Amino acid sequence: MKIISSKIVLILAIVFFLFSINACNEENNPLDNENNTTEKETLEKIVESDESLESFDLNYNEEEAMDFVLGKTSATIYPVKVGQRMKLVDKTLDVEFKGELAYGTLTSNYEGVLFIMASEDSSKGGWGNIDLDVYEKPFNTTIKRNLIFTKIANTSNPDSNWRLTSISLPEGGTLTENIEIESIKIYLPNNEEIVIDNPLDYYFNLGISGGNSNIPTLIQFEKVKVEVNIKSKFETNDYVTLTYGAIKNRLTNRAKRKLELINEEFDGSYYHRTYSGEWIVNQFRGRRHAVINAFSHSTLNDSEASVESKSWGIPYRVN
Repeated sequence: MKIISSKIVLILAIVFFLFSINACNEENNPLDNENNTTEKETLEKIVESDESLESFDLNYNEEEAMDFVLGKTSATIYPVKVGQRMKLVDKTLDVEFKGELAYGTLTSNYEGVLFIMASEDSSKGGWGNIDLDVYEKPFNTTIKRNLIFTKIANTSNPDSNWRLTSISLPEGGTLTENIEIESIKIYLPNNEEIVIDNPLDYYFNLGISGGNSNIPTLIQFEKVKVEVNIKSKFETNDYVTLTYGAIKNRLTNRAKRKLELINEEFDGSYYHRTYSGEWIVNQFRGRRHAVINAFSHSTLNDSEASVESKSWGIPYRVN
């Protein structure tokens, strides 16, 4: 009986010991979660202050649209000038930590107003027409982009441990399937060509922490050509623009170009169109964005139609 009792006591002791180890591990989990929370807060700070990410918002919001005076609101219209005012409502950073890397998805929600300066008579368009009216259309968009952070140290200060090292293109727009940006092709001054058809999977390395940068690097006043491929449900041409040049404290350097249609094909369901244009890099050095906005024909030519738009951003650096 003593031998049996001793065995029972031994078994119970082993079970208690294993349970204690498991309990300790469970107690450690909240600490791990707390560390991840602290590190996520660090990544959020990086997102808030990064020049590359900030420059997208500065060109997505075409501030000069606020200078328009509003007019009447119901007609078939012929646009002369178009601009959008975008207000960031909120943004969320979702992060997955994998060893020395952290993979983030930044989701930004905007409230916008599209301003359309237009005539109701196709024969009276142009800046010399005193009968131009301005139409206002509110809309909402969501823009996403993927980010990669690299851990460069293991100090007690989380702010010193992480750097943003790669960014995807930003892409998004309104909730519509009637118009999409299918791909873009960038012709750089050094004869390099960049083709992108999946913006969230195409990463530019920022050249931080020893990595080799592949972000387009341009010299002041160089000319860059871009082609944009659009898929549209509408028989009539879309309205595709490129906005660029704005930087913090220098918003007046923002410029805008309307891209021209150079090719069109119809597959029985959608029109596939290619639009082309150029922009000239300004004199201000740093990391920048050029923003492509594509609007459906009805958005600009029917004063009562809702806004249908898609947008991509093109990161680049000016030396």
